[in-house]
Amino acid sequence: MNTKYVNFDYFHVVCRPKNSAPTFRDVPFDVRAIFSIMENKDLAERTIQYKQEHARMEQFSFMGHTQNLWDMYFTRLRDFNLPSKAKKNSKSVPVDLDDDEYIGENVSAIYDQTCNIIMIQRNRYSLGPSAIEEYFNQFCNPNEEIHLRPIYVTDMQTRVKSADSVRKLRIKFSDVKKASENVTGDSLKRWLTAFDDYETIAGEIVLTVGRKRKASLGGNLKGLVDEIYANQDLVSHAEASIRKTELADNEVIDLFNDNAHDIATFLLPPRAILNHEAVILEMERLYMAKRARLLALIGR
Repeated sequence: MNTKYVNFDYFHVVCRPKNSAPTFRDVPFDVRAIFSIMENKDLAERTIQYKQEHARMEQFSFMGHTQNLWDMYFTRLRDFNLPSKAKKNSKSVPVDLDDDEYIGENVSAIYDQTCNIIMIQRNRYSLGPSAIEEYFNQFCNPNEEIHLRPIYVTDMQTRVKSADSVRKLRIKFSDVKKASENVTGDSLKRWLTAFDDYETIAGEIVLTVGRKRKASLGGNLKGLVDEIYANQDLVSHAEASIRKTELADNEVIDLFNDNAHDIATFLLPPRAILNHEAVILEMERLYMAKRARLLALIGR
């Protein structure tokens, strides 16, 4: 069996008048308005041009065993940069497509109609949040524009300090000299002093436990995390790889600007695909476990 790790991100679906001032306040957008349009269109009519490729919503349906959730399935269609296939004792040959065939890269999503939250699977080969946002805008009121606003988490400092293990900590400085002269905190000061011998402009500190499965950074780690937050104006970027519990998967957290997300693990036999139904089942479990927290983050 092969292990596949899949990431999911959460967004608040909103809209605003097109070309409105930045001070204009977003209002929630109900994606069911898109569903109402789609139900009268066949697959060809749902397909739009996206960059050099095509995109469409393959399917959508209300999850009847719930009171508020819809599942969606998007596909990115391409007919260039095709893969090859091979056998152990023969050379690889390009995949041959008919004129009306494409390589399809899929991504699943869940939408909560009661709070306008959408949960989207990450697939670097398929459609990302910006592409899905663009897709929705192709079918909405032309005087409005839809946005998928990331739902930002506000307790990153506590999450890192309370994690069962911290596997890696990365700290970046865009101006080492300025940081060295103005930083507060003994730990960061000592690390920055090490750059003095190299006349570097920018610098990066990476602390890691390497490949040791049960190891965690220790010592004055919590104090170092506090120093990072106390010097946010000098640290250009900071992220940590944590494990909430011994059995949990690693999670990478942006210490300054982390959006709500989840990670799931799937076991797949060779030559098997990760099907939409299995992904949606896990997405529903993750979403319902986090729903109350997400509602608080969007002020509901």
